[in-house]
Amino acid sequence: MGRSNKQKNETKRSLLSKDLNETTVSLNTVGKIHLSLLNSGLLPVTDEAKFISLIPKTPIELSKFSKHLELLRKYDMLLRAEFQLATKGESHSTRHGSKPANEGKNSFKKLVPYDYNRVVLKSLPDIPNSDYINASYIDSMLKPNAYIATQGPNETTVADFWRMVWEQNTYVIVMLTKVFDFIRVMCVQYWPSELDHPESYGDIELTLLSEENLSNFVIRTVRIKKNGNEREVTQLHFTNWPSHTVPFPSALLEFRRRVRVYMDEHPDVGPPIVHCSDGCGRTGTYLVIDTSMELMKEDGVVDVFNCTKQIRCARKGVVETLEQYKFIYEALEDTYLSGVTWFSINELSHKLKHKSRKHSTTQQNEYQKEYQKICKMVSKMSIGDCAGGHRPENRDKNRDVAIVPPDDFRPYLTSFQSNDSTDYINAVFVDGYTRSKEYIVAEWPLQKTVADLWSLVYDHDCNSVVVLCNPTPSNIVSLTELMAGVRTEPKTTQLFQITCWPNGYKVPTSTNALVELMNMVERWRQRSSYGPVVVISANGRNRSGVYCAANVVIEQVVQHGEIDVFQAVKTVRRHRPQLVENMTEYKYCYDLVWHYILHYLHKE
Repeated sequence: MGRSNKQKNETKRSLLSKDLNETTVSLNTVGKIHLSLLNSGLLPVTDEAKFISLIPKTPIELSKFSKHLELLRKYDMLLRAEFQLATKGESHSTRHGSKPANEGKNSFKKLVPYDYNRVVLKSLPDIPNSDYINASYIDSMLKPNAYIATQGPNETTVADFWRMVWEQNTYVIVMLTKVFDFIRVMCVQYWPSELDHPESYGDIELTLLSEENLSNFVIRTVRIKKNGNEREVTQLHFTNWPSHTVPFPSALLEFRRRVRVYMDEHPDVGPPIVHCSDGCGRTGTYLVIDTSMELMKEDGVVDVFNCTKQIRCARKGVVETLEQYKFIYEALEDTYLSGVTWFSINELSHKLKHKSRKHSTTQQNEYQKEYQKICKMVSKMSIGDCAGGHRPENRDKNRDVAIVPPDDFRPYLTSFQSNDSTDYINAVFVDGYTRSKEYIVAEWPLQKTVADLWSLVYDHDCNSVVVLCNPTPSNIVSLTELMAGVRTEPKTTQLFQITCWPNGYKVPTSTNALVELMNMVERWRQRSSYGPVVVISANGRNRSGVYCAANVVIEQVVQHGEIDVFQAVKTVRRHRPQLVENMTEYKYCYDLVWHYILHYLHKE
């Protein structure tokens, strides 16, 4: 006898809602339809209780994390509901922060610390309320008082900030804002500008000992001295997170890795101090990512909802926007999918052997698996993102209208060579390891865009042009001819061209020649200046990614003795996903780095 309709429906509901017990979210057929209608705006969001059963109350196992992400991507309203509930934190007393005497110490009147977990400074003699600073102790998911979240110092609180650093025995400061952002002061510069020139803040003397610039952040070492005692504090300053935006996940994750290196050097000291402008939005986003990654590492689970809820209960306004909440998931997904991708140069020989071995089941080696991951993780750009290249007056300036740069990351032209010139050229900025926008990747010019290429070189102070193809030179006009009759300051540019990379070849016939070319460019830049390097290939996609990515890794080798080809390729593909366009080019990046280490490192 066949099963009844009731039994069939129960079986169907059981299959559809199995995630309730196994993972985090229960969505039966009715739930999916309801959520779809809410998503489309056909049903009003009137009953919060309807969402509560869909929110992950318990940590998500890593093996089920991808399934939760798929639901959040499919149902935008689910992400929105999760954010709203996670940030609905409890309200606590803010009596101290709200005192009129402390008003000038708060950069934002409504964003003051709760009394129960505020950082209390030692009172200064005869100065009322000198124990107050806008800062809060924050628990991680694994450790109480794991961090101090605070606003960026303002003109009246710099000395208080350094008192807190000293009293809390802090060795690491994490700064997540620029000093200036959109002509507004986001945070005063609270450290000395010049190396080895001591400055005093109250009874504390500071000396800037070192400053290391990388493409997305700066690492500063400051000696802090008081009453004859001293210690060194490291400030890590992330510089590519403008307010009201989210950063590139890989960049922030690399920054966070560096922060953890310094934290691990001082495991039994005071908590790291983390701040942005107000100590809330970007600070909270970073803290949720950091504590979530520690939880992933320790327990093999993800718990964004409860991490956010816990930190929101400890400080007002942390994780301010839905965009920031979504970014937390994106960063954790990036971490989960990528895994550990860097290694020491001492491990290179062993790693290359391991990466070459094919898996017995999949018949793929590690190079192939890595490259497939990268291809899956590329963000797609819309026509709106690349509007400049699709405008009617610019369309015929592209060799391929499917490959145009995003407006936010294309170099704009300012010196026009003719009346019908525009500010557009098919070129895109690519970050290096120590400098942002270190390269400009461009295609070999068309007859009508030759002048634009030289405008690009001139306008952006590009003193190095690297040509990776062998085109006919008949349509190249010299910069001297173009600038004839134009009164501007003279500039010097050197052009480098590789001749052992025949058309149709995915890689050059000589690895040594390409590495030597890279070295020649670097030596020229050391003698002249470090303006952007224009990297030209026939179509603006092949070859150029190899050149940029290999340079990024070589800089990493020189600067930190590490190799991370995976992240370097992700970085160069950020604004032009077609760069490093096949497995051969990806593997060749490793070959170039290997050749450099064998024949050039420590020999110059």
